[in-house]
Amino acid sequence: MPHAERRGGMEQPRGPERLGPEQLPGAERLPGADRYAAERREIRAAMDRAARDPAFAQPPYRQSLDRELPGPDGPRPPRESLREMPGLSTEAAERHLNAADLAERPWLRPAMVASEDARRVIATVDQGEGHHLRRHEGAASGDAARERVERLCDPANPDAVSRGRADDAFKVGADGVPRRHVCRDEATAISDPDAFATAVARAMEHPDVRKVLDRTVQPEDKRREVEIPINELLGPKGHESCAGYRLIPIDGSIYKAMDNRAAWVKAQRDGAPTDAVEPTSSKIDTFEGGTIKILIQPRDDRSRYEIMNLFPKPPKN
Repeated sequence: MPHAERRGGMEQPRGPERLGPEQLPGAERLPGADRYAAERREIRAAMDRAARDPAFAQPPYRQSLDRELPGPDGPRPPRESLREMPGLSTEAAERHLNAADLAERPWLRPAMVASEDARRVIATVDQGEGHHLRRHEGAASGDAARERVERLCDPANPDAVSRGRADDAFKVGADGVPRRHVCRDEATAISDPDAFATAVARAMEHPDVRKVLDRTVQPEDKRREVEIPINELLGPKGHESCAGYRLIPIDGSIYKAMDNRAAWVKAQRDGAPTDAVEPTSSKIDTFEGGTIKILIQPRDDRSRYEIMNLFPKPPKN
């Protein structure tokens, strides 16, 4: 079953301490939590190989972290934004990631091959109230994005059976039944963990975002939206780190396609016959000229504003 929604602070992840090499007889034979520790160790080993071997694939955006980009106080490299973003210390971030159960928090997998500075930002976001890390970062790209836009499979839901029923990872009705996940006609993500962390850190220092984050929360305040060009946050090639899928219209109408999807998913959930056809999607060709949409709203305790969502949008046709 999906997690019950935990607002006002994330539940601390569970997991063991790292295992020594002599304790790893093979991840496939390890039970429960020990298997997750072995999996984390394998991911970290791949990251270490990448650092030593230039021929080993590196997350491409990492190569841009030391190239200056325009900023509110003048040009500076993204790495400085990553290091200066308020949040967890490097040590606390590493403890958070090392303790995480990756089966329960699959959105943290990409962080295991990110730079240390990006991992700190990602761990900080994971302890917030937003869902951009869970639904719009690397683990939510590729097939996860396609299944989300076609079948309403929530990438934040780690239970494969529940996810296949289109159960939302966090929303539960008064009857205790998970609500159906919601998605519009596009599912997008910043697929590179270093690019995702950079987008978050540079968004937080952008003047248009700071105007909202620095406000005192008023009783009537609700969600506010800011859109910033992708190249302004991630640089001239930042769009290459964005990906997604778009629902294919029916009879030229995206609204018909969304209605058809709703009927098809409902029939699948209910085990009932339907005249609806299985939804289809197409990969979004490019994000060049697109924007990053940032949704900001008060925390549940209304103590301050927080970024609650952040995702790339392709250019309008």
